[in-house]
Amino acid sequence: MKRLVVAVGIVAGSALAAGCSANNPSPVSAAAAKALKPLVKNLRQAASGNSVSAVRLAEQALNNEVDQLVQSNDLTPNRGQNIQNAAATLLSDFRHKVAVTSSPTVTQTPTSTPTPTETPTPTSTPTPSPTVTITVPPTQTPTETTTATTTATATSTKSSHSSTGFGGGVP
Repeated sequence: MKRLVVAVGIVAGSALAAGCSANNPSPVSAAAAKALKPLVKNLRQAASGNSVSAVRLAEQALNNEVDQLVQSNDLTPNRGQNIQNAAATLLSDFRHKVAVTSSPTVTQTPTSTPTPTETPTPTSTPTPSPTVTITVPPTQTPTETTTATTTATATSTKSSHSSTGFGGGVP
């Protein structure tokens, strides 16, 4: 807060300092002092309130006037820079003051953390696999069948020719 008061004093003192005589060129002419006086007053009033935007607007108006006075040679560039730096410091300090005094007290309210719900895991139902059945046809067992076969047997026949041998032929 002390710095804020000093910054306002620097702006006012820098803007309103005028030369004692016409022979002594001053960094601030009488015309510059007259133009800056209401702007410094507006900046002081804005800084006594709680509106950062009001202080910022007053600082911008002062800076714009300083730029014009430097261009018209009613204010030296060095003195103009000093006034603008003091106004910027005032704005910065004011923002800090407002932030500190108007910031609400933060109280933490316990919040419940949502408990995750369990998602059912799908169970796999086994897919029936095809059953392979091998069927072996019954083996045919041979059945006994009677088959008539002719066999030659030797028989003796008596003939009118007597002979001793087979075939009953002639000797």
